[in-house]
Amino acid sequence: MRILDLSVYGVHPARSAGHLAILEPLRYLAQQGHEVDILSLGLRSFEKRFPRRFQVEIAPRLRETRLVSALSLLKAQLFGKTRFPPLTAAGAFAERSRPQDTALVARADLVILESPWAFTFARTATRAPILWIAHNQEARLHQEVLREAGLLERAREIEGECYREVDLVLPLHEADAKGLREDYGNRTLPLEILPLGCDIHPRTDPARRLAARESWGLHADARVALFAGSAHAPNVRAADRLEALAPDLAAAGWEILIAGSVRSAPRTFVGGRSTGPLADLTSCYEACDLAVNPVEEGSGMNVKNLHAMARGLPVLCSPVGARGFTSGEETGLLEVDTGDLVTRLRELTARPESVEALSIAAHETAQARYSWPAIVEARLAFMAAHLPTGSTSG
Repeated sequence: MRILDLSVYGVHPARSAGHLAILEPLRYLAQQGHEVDILSLGLRSFEKRFPRRFQVEIAPRLRETRLVSALSLLKAQLFGKTRFPPLTAAGAFAERSRPQDTALVARADLVILESPWAFTFARTATRAPILWIAHNQEARLHQEVLREAGLLERAREIEGECYREVDLVLPLHEADAKGLREDYGNRTLPLEILPLGCDIHPRTDPARRLAARESWGLHADARVALFAGSAHAPNVRAADRLEALAPDLAAAGWEILIAGSVRSAPRTFVGGRSTGPLADLTSCYEACDLAVNPVEEGSGMNVKNLHAMARGLPVLCSPVGARGFTSGEETGLLEVDTGDLVTRLRELTARPESVEALSIAAHETAQARYSWPAIVEARLAFMAAHLPTGSTSG
């Protein structure tokens, strides 16, 4: 099958959970023998390239073509980047695509949308079935800044049109599916709820954990809690809350490691440290006993929970951060209000054997429910059940 994925931002190399949520299932499809092309927009801040279209071979049968506008980059430098989603993405794809790009879309057996903003471009450029993977309820997620800019109704129009007319929709959990129905009505075409997946890694052994802690200057005998995230506004506010709690957490026997671009530079603070942007978070996961996720806003499914569980880290998670997950000691993910985080971690300090039990449960849950092979096979089965014969063949 020839698959064309439309992303409104570049995804390779992956620098955030959002990138991985797009890239990893496509990588698995390519490994299965499908031909996969990603068509995406713009340059990322670390990419020192001449502002023109380029293509990257990510893996056998997996390519990304980036459509770049020098004028758009200049405007971003002069006026700064907007904080709301690219509502004009469909026009940007149409304007920047070369004939070979539009031919890729036209030849595809399946077009995947990673957001609703490119839907009208896809609808006019292909006769193939179109699948929207609804990572978030975009209009709700960004409603404050969209309302301030006078663009909320336009965003709702675009998202609503995509929701009602696209061939297939895959929300990540029931809360988002319910929200889409509330905002845009019932859908007559197929919709199924499927979570995101993750790559499963072995649990960290004591020797690797000790070496990772030494590399980050963490105390060898401390308990360490990880918060990993990108510079997404809900993550930034969650990191702020953790830093404010860090002295109390330290008194309860825990250090905090804040990893990734959620902090712009490495630094230490009372009770912990931040790494700043990293290309690879492996050593951060290996250094920690568990993960915390105190986000209090947003939509979609928190992939950071999956990445922690996939390495055997239990997750103490706010109710908002737990969207789409089954919580409980048997799954290794516990719902904890931010105000109760210090108390819960103090309890775990007194019962170290429970951390080990939660670690095993988190790892087993990730293996059983969230491995990418299982998730992608479920996606393919959904498509095979609802698309014309041959649309999902190899």
